[in-house]
Amino acid sequence: MILRALLTLLLLYVTSAAATRRKDCNYQMPQWNTAHSIQQSKQHIHDSLKNSLSLQQLSLQIHVFTPMMRSNQFDLLFQSINNAHKIHDDDDDRFSVSLVIHVDSFISKLDSKKFLRYLKSLSFRHGRVLLSISANRVNSTSSSRFHERDASNLWMPTNDNEFAIFLSSPTIHSVSRHFLEFAEQTVKHYFYSNNKSLTNSLMAISLLSHIEKHTDTVVGPYLLQYPHEYGMILSPTLWFDFINWKIALPIWIDPYIPDSKTNAWPADSWIKALLRFMSQYGKTILYPNFPSHASLVKTESGKLLEEIVESQEWLISERNRNVLRLGHPYISSLSTLPAYDMYFQKLGDGQARTLGDSVQSFDGCSMIMQVYSRASTILDRLKYYHTMPLLTSMIIVWNNLNATPPHINHPLTPPSSRNPKSPTFAIPIHILKQPFNSMNNRFLPFHEYTSNTSCHIAMDDDWDFPHAKLISAVRVWQRNGFNRLVGFHQQGRVHVKRGGDDNVLKTLKDLKVGDISNNSNNNNTTAMLSKTAVHFKFGYAKNTRKAISILMPSATIYHSKYHDMYTHELPQRARAIVQELTNCDDILFNMMVANATGSGPVVLEDGLKIEKPIVFEAGDGGGGKDGLWKDGLWKDNEHWGKRAWCMNYFVEHVFGGRMPLKETRVVKDGSNNKKKKTGK
Repeated sequence: MILRALLTLLLLYVTSAAATRRKDCNYQMPQWNTAHSIQQSKQHIHDSLKNSLSLQQLSLQIHVFTPMMRSNQFDLLFQSINNAHKIHDDDDDRFSVSLVIHVDSFISKLDSKKFLRYLKSLSFRHGRVLLSISANRVNSTSSSRFHERDASNLWMPTNDNEFAIFLSSPTIHSVSRHFLEFAEQTVKHYFYSNNKSLTNSLMAISLLSHIEKHTDTVVGPYLLQYPHEYGMILSPTLWFDFINWKIALPIWIDPYIPDSKTNAWPADSWIKALLRFMSQYGKTILYPNFPSHASLVKTESGKLLEEIVESQEWLISERNRNVLRLGHPYISSLSTLPAYDMYFQKLGDGQARTLGDSVQSFDGCSMIMQVYSRASTILDRLKYYHTMPLLTSMIIVWNNLNATPPHINHPLTPPSSRNPKSPTFAIPIHILKQPFNSMNNRFLPFHEYTSNTSCHIAMDDDWDFPHAKLISAVRVWQRNGFNRLVGFHQQGRVHVKRGGDDNVLKTLKDLKVGDISNNSNNNNTTAMLSKTAVHFKFGYAKNTRKAISILMPSATIYHSKYHDMYTHELPQRARAIVQELTNCDDILFNMMVANATGSGPVVLEDGLKIEKPIVFEAGDGGGGKDGLWKDGLWKDNEHWGKRAWCMNYFVEHVFGGRMPLKETRVVKDGSNNKKKKTGK
């Protein structure tokens, strides 16, 4: 339905624009129904126009977005466009210019009628004026932006020589009187005179001179894989590729790129979609980077090109006016320009980074579930989670050396080759039997099985957590929490600064912890550990409404990179403590992430209270026949003493005497997570 609406809009636009075009242009918009027909349509366009237009017949469409109400901002922008230096005579159409005004929203019908009459009366000295009206009524007190139109729906190039510029009022206050001269010279040079293989990667030429703060040390023009909404001269061929790609993108996909702050942008942002397209296929943008960062467009800050003294170098007196004539380095080879990727990392000159299919690593998650003895119920957990949206695979870390894990058919296995006695689930489920039982195993790197996802969900094997709540937490992680742990208040714990003397030493024996190891074969290590005293500076407590600093590994979302950090970068003695105590892996993991990020977890409200609905009797889920753990490790009478001791051990022997954990307040959606100063 959305595709049909999009095509209808495009057809209406092209139909209305066709009446104003040259009579000898017989192009017709093809119909798009499937990905195959999209490719056919693209080929049809390129074949039918192969020799119809030449370099001498370039065209530029200037698209201006404005609400349906007259404002000083629109008047200033239009006047600056209209007053720009002409790049052709009235009888010369070698580089034709037209203006398309997109009216986005209105407050009152009276204002709208007045504004429409005003728009129809406009006289544009560079060429034709076209109006595109799609008005939605907005509240004048609304804090949202007036312009949220998807620009990708509003322009479809009719040939390979038709370029476009998008300008938004009031975001852009005015344009330089030289912007058309700049457009003509740079388009002809970079899209027609340059190396074709390099031009194929050039998505646009920016009218905004420079992206502040990220590339301040660069002198002269550079390439950057980072689009913006402040005016770009867009390539028609790559724009057409982008439109095809965007139409084929599944509607449920928010166009993230891995590990980027841009993931917090709105899901329907066309700039966000363009960034993903450019990242996936290695496209880039040329930024002119004039001295003093003067630009061809003026926003709230900055100068126009004609406002700086250095511009005199490129201005030549011609016909009683100063005409822009760009030279080196602004007219040069793309292969010689400094280049930066979508993360502002330096590349080789003239290059662009291609993420390929790895750009999809934020689209879904892998669930990590550790199992010891709940073999009789694990299939119930799989049946519950395998249909959860955004879940692409499950890893079952099988720690029970004496039990045989169940056999599961892979979903891609042909029905004729499946074991009829084994279940088949909607997603791949990998049951990995471990060579030894260890709580560290849950944080082993599983690259072979999770290489296509950066998002991991830690989940207990005794909990059917509501899908909707997990999805909401995943969205928070994807958008702005991907370097932190994201979870729920109920699964939170907090470290507490103890009062009194920091020099108090305690051993496990002092905390009435007896047999400290179920897995160790090294009696000397066990004996030594039982006598090891640590400075007891911090206590370990249950969650509070005020702050959380630890998230237990159930319904907790985090980045896959932390598996490598836990396994390969932490000192071996830290993991040895976990092995000996059969505990504290989650505390160590939380401390490690907090130490790496300098931030606490993102803790979400539970909303309706979530209780663990599954109850295991002694002997069923409790460590074998003797029912050692009964309902789980947390029911161990020595559980809290072990955790308090190992937390202080990690502070003293792993993190150099410094407590890395940070307290954070509970929030509703993760967008305003506030830090609270930790006690030290």
